Amino acid sequence: MNKFAPIFSVLTFLLSVTGAGVSQAADNGLPKYAAEPCCQLCPEAQKTSAEVALKEGSAGWLFAATERATNAEPLITPERAFLLKLLVQELAQKGTTVMLVMPPSRTLMYADHQLSKGTAAESTKEYLQTLSFFRQAGFLVPAYERLQPTVSGSAEPFFFKRDIHWTSSGAMQTAQLAAADIRKLALFEHQPEQRFETTAQGVLKISGLLNNQSQTLCGGQRYPLEFTPHFVTKAVDEATTTSADDIWLIGSSQSVENRFNFNGFLQQSLSRKVSNYTPDDGNSSVGWTKLLASEAFQTKPPKLILWELPYEHRKLSASQLRQMVALVNNGCESYPTLEQKTQVFQGNKLNDVIFGANLLKTHPSQLIFDLKLSDPSIEQLLLTVWYSDGGKSDFQIRKNSQLTDSGRFSFVLGNVEMRQPRFFVSLDLALPGAARGKTTINASVCHFPDNLLQTAGR
Repeated sequence: MNKFAPIFSVLTFLLSVTGAGVSQAADNGLPKYAAEPCCQLCPEAQKTSAEVALKEGSAGWLFAATERATNAEPLITPERAFLLKLLVQELAQKGTTVMLVMPPSRTLMYADHQLSKGTAAESTKEYLQTLSFFRQAGFLVPAYERLQPTVSGSAEPFFFKRDIHWTSSGAMQTAQLAAADIRKLALFEHQPEQRFETTAQGVLKISGLLNNQSQTLCGGQRYPLEFTPHFVTKAVDEATTTSADDIWLIGSSQSVENRFNFNGFLQQSLSRKVSNYTPDDGNSSVGWTKLLASEAFQTKPPKLILWELPYEHRKLSASQLRQMVALVNNGCESYPTLEQKTQVFQGNKLNDVIFGANLLKTHPSQLIFDLKLSDPSIEQLLLTVWYSDGGKSDFQIRKNSQLTDSGRFSFVLGNVEMRQPRFFVSLDLALPGAARGKTTINASVCHFPDNLLQTAGR
């Protein structure tokens, strides 16, 4: 596939010998040059703080030193499992299926390029457990462990040597694997067929996140730039029937339009339209919030959503999941309201934001909270929930500063532990900093059908 490989090899070689010194004149009087390696990771980059430390691999590969360390926090927790299952069930109620797109990490796929070995077996086990975890939550998950470091007939690797993203080759291989499973779904036959054509249009020049990090830590030393063919996919005819918008993609910076062409490769492999809802900055948490709250989703949800989630980002925050679950049906806009209350507060704390006898009759994990604050600059709420047994739970709900939805916070409580019958009593609210003047808060509480919670494993 990579017809540019010979050019890149020559370019890399030329860059690698830049600065090589003249040794001595050859017998014929011409100067003789000796090629030397262009780069070596400086000690400072390997000894710095854990957050930014790098590891050097063979053949010019760089790895983040913390990639294994991040696995110390368990992914599979009762709270994450409950919220993910509930998210899948809420989407299913709207007729939407979710497919996870999660290739192995660079560290796992290129374990042979790491100088310190011995953890590949454990990393493989953790990766397979992660895929199984999402399958158990109800996601469609193809066998991404079958992806290869290189595609047959191509010298281009799946990932860049010194960047966290996949190459165009990696994007294409992943799209083809996902498309093979999508074609097996009943919903696929109901999508109008459409032909797409992919062409190479120049190359993408990648400086590389890890390369930039090395430059900062090593006093300006840089490894060579990397390149990947830039592919563009366009429709070559109209759909055979009325155009549908039933397959959506939302992902990370790897799925951003006009970069690595992941969405284009999907469309060509499926011969079906795939609408890309990935934000320009690749922030999928913002993308999900905007997507779920959009009129397009609420009025005509898709049949299938592909969620491209890098393995390194697998540990989704409970705050994000709580909001995603609530927003599938637009907070309390779609369910019966149990309590509603409007209050004004000044400062940074308000007790008994919600309190009502009706809430004592409903299981806490069945409740949806929809808070609308008059100050849209508020991005974080610190919440305390009090229960009928005298216990309490503290958690936070955080919104991204890019969201401009008039100070709205919609969320669920999640999997409330039940050592004995426990019901919701009241909700206290605090802010990390004082609100700007008097702030009005309109709080509504509703609940979704109990059958959803039974399916999610309450």
